[in-house]
Amino acid sequence: MRDVGRGLGAWISVFSLLGGLGCGGSAGELWELLREQAQAHQGHSPPPPPPPPPIDARIDRDCLEQQLTPFVESIGAGWPEGFRPTGTVLVSAAGQQLYARGLGASDWELGSPNTVNTSFRVGSITKSFTAVAILQLVEAGVLALDDTIGEHLPEYPAVGAGITLHQLLSHTAGLPNYTSDAELMARRDQPITPAELLATFWAKPLEFEPGTQFRYSNSGYAVLGAVIERVAGLTYAQYMQRAVFAPAGLKRTTVGDAEGLADRALGYVADAHGRFVPAFPADMSVPFAAGAIRSTALDLARWHSVLGTDLLLSAESRELLTTPGLANYAYGWIISEQDGLEVVRHNGGIDGFLSDLVRVPALDLAVVVLFNAEVGSPELISNAALSCALGHDIPPQPPAPVVELDVAQRARLLGTYTISTEARELFASLGLPPDAIESLAVANVVEEAGDLLLALGGFETLMLPTSETEFILPATVETVRFSPGAAGAPATVLTLVAPGGLSFPYER
Repeated sequence: MRDVGRGLGAWISVFSLLGGLGCGGSAGELWELLREQAQAHQGHSPPPPPPPPPIDARIDRDCLEQQLTPFVESIGAGWPEGFRPTGTVLVSAAGQQLYARGLGASDWELGSPNTVNTSFRVGSITKSFTAVAILQLVEAGVLALDDTIGEHLPEYPAVGAGITLHQLLSHTAGLPNYTSDAELMARRDQPITPAELLATFWAKPLEFEPGTQFRYSNSGYAVLGAVIERVAGLTYAQYMQRAVFAPAGLKRTTVGDAEGLADRALGYVADAHGRFVPAFPADMSVPFAAGAIRSTALDLARWHSVLGTDLLLSAESRELLTTPGLANYAYGWIISEQDGLEVVRHNGGIDGFLSDLVRVPALDLAVVVLFNAEVGSPELISNAALSCALGHDIPPQPPAPVVELDVAQRARLLGTYTISTEARELFASLGLPPDAIESLAVANVVEEAGDLLLALGGFETLMLPTSETEFILPATVETVRFSPGAAGAPATVLTLVAPGGLSFPYER
């Protein structure tokens, strides 16, 4: 093992002297030794921070200043309050804020505003932190990417014991996704230990031979969290605080729900009529190392900056972090390209919150969008902000022309529609399992309190009419089109159109 000799690396350089994390002394003794080592390495008089680097001239600051706010404000204009963005948007480059805007409220009862320093659940952006922790331990020599689960969790059943850490990090392990377990999700408001969480899926058959396919699965990152705990002799939260958050200067980033923290966003959903109501009270022990982190827009922008330095990982490890594998997924990041530049990003979705973090390392550019409601698409804003920063105009979204329908027009749409063979095959081609497709097999259009609602998959959502036969679903920005019957007869086909253009017909 090499002596990485920088920041946290200096702490980790003593691990080999201890015979591996979690061995040869208590966790407290271990971390006291690490702290002393870090202090010795850093000295008593840290140098003053260098001046901020210049902002890359390729970034279009005028576009951000002039066009991003009108674009953001156009989203959901004219819709009920519960279908408009609530959260925060931040664009930064070279550690400097180029754009910052709070939207809606962190607490809708109190009316407290969201800011770039408000704490949000970030959902699966957590995976980028878990991946860094694993690579730190690889650098320390206590893990290797080709280590198997069984080497560090010997109690793990044989069906998955041979899966490697690389396969867990890259979603190529074949583990069934525990967040697809309806029974477990129904009780996600109850605390669960990591061992109990793993036991909900670890004995189930694998979905494919490890390493042969990509399939996103929160289970893999839950196992990685358990491995971190086992080799470090600390809880996942303790390790992340001491080895990642604190060294990185992330003062408002934490594992868990940060109860009692000032300026902390509450999570919401929109009811069927467009009113904000509290989200399901999920316990953060359930998302664990796959999604339990809270952070702020400012801290996530700093996270981007830290990942461009040697503070937490060597250049070799940082390259591993963003090397795309199957489906362009790396380790906790999705890799793509825009305008010839590498784009590194991850989004998140968890009870009451949606998020997106976009990085362009070549420009030292970060876009952070955090919502404290499960409404709309943070990617709509982050994609626009990225395009704007790269010099592309982003005209405001045209408002949906909501119209009034009379009683007869409404009556022709009401009723039950059944999934077509075409829609069923399309859902299957997108990877939906049979039970999920079956839950979407019947769509009902109902009228309630003067609103038309679409009931599908166990949920009801508002339909806003933009014409006699076309509606927008403000909760998902999908479109519903009806094929009218002859001479004013009831509609015969309901077609659900996704934002990307995919169409799913349902028939009477």
